[in-house]
Amino acid sequence: MVKTRATDKQPDGVFIIERMETEGLNNKLIAEKMDTSDVNVSRLLTGKRGLDLGWLQAFAAALNVHVSELFLHPQRDMGRKASDEEILALLRRVPGLDDRGVELAFTVISNHLSVSRSPKPSSSSVDDQSGTPSPRRGSSSSQ
Repeated sequence: MVKTRATDKQPDGVFIIERMETEGLNNKLIAEKMDTSDVNVSRLLTGKRGLDLGWLQAFAAALNVHVSELFLHPQRDMGRKASDEEILALLRRVPGLDDRGVELAFTVISNHLSVSRSPKPSSSSVDDQSGTPSPRRGSSSSQ
């Protein structure tokens, strides 16, 4: 884990506490889901312990969201996606993320958003007629 300087609050642009409140989770409950102590969660959320990508992933898993969603306020208009510039600005404010870390985190988030933004494939007329799903073309269980 990357060591960072202590602060008195979670990093700007990260909305873990707000997501916990939305889900009705306190430090003790989230700590149980993360298999750590509530004291450790408190230190992470107050900045007394460095919040790096590994811890962001642990919080995301405990909150059942993708890491990228920790950078979006839970009350935000979900019809609007953050721009690349907004995401980069938020990542640059996360303590412990150097330029390489920002680049890697942005790549993961960008890939996630591009997948979620891509149109859903429509079913073909063959699929509609059969009533059962057909395997993907090119995939075989015998390979």
